[in-house]
Amino acid sequence: MPAFDINDPEMDPMCAQGKLTWGSTAYKGHFDQTGVFTGSVSIRERANCVSTMDHSWGPRAERGTPSISWLHAHFSKDLSIHCIFGFDPARDNDRDLWLAHDYVLENGKVFGLKAGTGQTVRIQERYPDTIVLQLIDSADRSWVLNGQALTTLPRQAWSNMVVFNSLCQWDCNGVKGYGEVQDCFELPNLTVLNSAAPTRRLSHPL
Repeated sequence: MPAFDINDPEMDPMCAQGKLTWGSTAYKGHFDQTGVFTGSVSIRERANCVSTMDHSWGPRAERGTPSISWLHAHFSKDLSIHCIFGFDPARDNDRDLWLAHDYVLENGKVFGLKAGTGQTVRIQERYPDTIVLQLIDSADRSWVLNGQALTTLPRQAWSNMVVFNSLCQWDCNGVKGYGEVQDCFELPNLTVLNSAAPTRRLSHPL
């Protein structure tokens, strides 16, 4: 697909509505792009898959970066959905998501998302366990996705953010798909959350 520019109002309905982009200057230059990836790693006899990449080139502030859930769901070469959501890190377990940007890619045609909400439930550290998304695209079609995390991975994507990754299995009207969820927390927010968490005790003395 062509690169999806979240700052182009002709591509992105959220931008056309004047909605704030995530991360201020960090996303002043940003695109997302879905395609077929081919490589040399073979898992269960599969050598390629559908996935999504992105690229940003705006300056990133060292403090005050909002939390973000960057995720995608790939059902086939004919259907993929990619979303950027914001969320309130102060809500530790059950989080309401609000749509910032992105698209549905169906049969080679891109439909920008014009509205969307979601709920993420976390049961282990900060990793998403289940996710429910309600989306409306530029053709006024509704999409409901249900995600279940299969794996988890922490990483420090840049100096002031920790990303809690999950590989999710998605269901959309009975169709199964897979995709990555990256939930980004700024370190000061994690400090507040971890300070409020109950102290863990060892089950036996050292």
